Amino acid sequence: FVKGLPFETNEDEVKEFFGSCGTITACDVPVFEDSGRCRGLANITFSNAAEVAKALELDQAEYGSRWITVAMALPKTSRPSGTGE
Repeated sequence: FVKGLPFETNEDEVKEFFGSCGTITACDVPVFEDSGRCRGLANITFSNAAEVAKALELDQAEYGSRWITVAMALPKTSRPSGTGE
């Protein structure tokens, strides 16, 4: 999981930046529906744990004049249904 990306960022740029870490098997850069601009986030999947470790070393790296945060994405926890049960 990456946050802090410039709004002008696209998927190819993210793949290029993180490509030195290893084989990227998936890359998702969410965009705003109205403008098509990057939301400042990306989800990147690598082929193995060693490559993930290399990517995590880029935490607080400069990317496009901004400092990015790189962290492991955690699964969403179960949330209460709000029904009171």
